[in-house]
Amino acid sequence: VALSFQGAMQRLGGTVLNANMPNTRESYQDTLMMLNGYTDSIAIRSLDVNDMRYIIATNHCKSIINGGHDEHPVQALIDLFTILGEYGSSFTKENFGVDLIGMAGIHPCTTLEVDVDVQFISASNNNVSNTKPVNISSQQQSKLMTITIAGDLKHSSSVHSLIKMLCICGGNILFQFVSPKTLELSPNLITDIINADMSYQFLPDLQAAISTTDVLYCTRLHIEQFVNEIPMTEIFQWAMKYVVNEELMMNAKPSVIVMHPLPRLFEIPTEFDSDPRAAYFRQQQNGQYVLMALLEKILK
Repeated sequence: VALSFQGAMQRLGGTVLNANMPNTRESYQDTLMMLNGYTDSIAIRSLDVNDMRYIIATNHCKSIINGGHDEHPVQALIDLFTILGEYGSSFTKENFGVDLIGMAGIHPCTTLEVDVDVQFISASNNNVSNTKPVNISSQQQSKLMTITIAGDLKHSSSVHSLIKMLCICGGNILFQFVSPKTLELSPNLITDIINADMSYQFLPDLQAAISTTDVLYCTRLHIEQFVNEIPMTEIFQWAMKYVVNEELMMNAKPSVIVMHPLPRLFEIPTEFDSDPRAAYFRQQQNGQYVLMALLEKILK
């Protein structure tokens, strides 16, 4: 996160102050207020979003950008920009169209996180089942952009924010979710998809999903979240179901793009990097353009 923001700011001709929050007697919130006085904008990856909201509530802030933790709205912008860029207007225009940076609604004393978070409000409904798939006919499916999301859907902030961003944009999208049962998407996100009038289904493995997929969005297993609860042998068995290999991609569309927020573990071997359908390094490069546009809008 730090390098991407540094690169974007320096390309715009600005300078960067790096601040690792020290373990001192000064509170975290006081440190943020001090940094606010030293800079024109703060990009932060905080364990607690309330730290960012505190500084906003003082009405003295310039701007704060959420670098991601429980939510990752900047990554969602990057991912949306990548999908639009890879497919162009021919496909995505009828599926969704957005003013990418304009929709963030940045103003002098706000944050990307808070603005998007207002729109990211999830309708809580504990009665919603996240196991019942939506039935899609072949004729309906041909008119949809099919986005398959595979891996650890429970713990990936990038996955959560991308789904919420796509629900905000609206459009003809079919989500296909592939994950271990214990790492499935939360019911609240399923509610968001339903409320956005989009379709979804859960599939057992990538082989069942790949032939109809337009965007394959992979994410790593967040082993640190459950390593003490689940045996490593079982984790390894999970991982083998979500590997993008030559056999899998033989059944994929020539036009499919494979995305990943990075870092990766073993879900995408380096041998696949030379495949033109591997879009994840282009995706990360797009991050520079999105961050530059976002910073320029904030600082104007």
